[in-house]
Amino acid sequence: MVSQSQEEFSRDSLLEAVKDQSVKRVANIFHYLIVHADIKQYYYELKFIRSGAKLLELIGRALRNLDVLSRDENYKKDISKLRLPSKKDEATVLKYYNDLRMDFIKALSGLVLASCPLCWGEREVEG
Repeated sequence: MVSQSQEEFSRDSLLEAVKDQSVKRVANIFHYLIVHADIKQYYYELKFIRSGAKLLELIGRALRNLDVLSRDENYKKDISKLRLPSKKDEATVLKYYNDLRMDFIKALSGLVLASCPLCWGEREVEG
């Protein structure tokens, strides 16, 4: 059974993680790939992460995919606006994952699905 103080620590740590800029940068690259580049596979792979090594591998693959897409005229402009995560950001994300495990993956998945300025711009054009 989890004590109330452990629950509060976990909740506070999760809130800290969600507000962290490093986590947001990682979420933004997944958001772009899943929502704007329509590569849904990243969402499903992210949901089933069970180790820090797999999380880092997925981030690395996402960054390589963004690099390839950035050479395509259809994606170049939008990708240039993204602030890509650094190695330090990846280390921060790994730390949160190691501390919070599946709660962190759920929170990261939520951030990934949240809308972004590109989404808002698309809605204004449609509306």
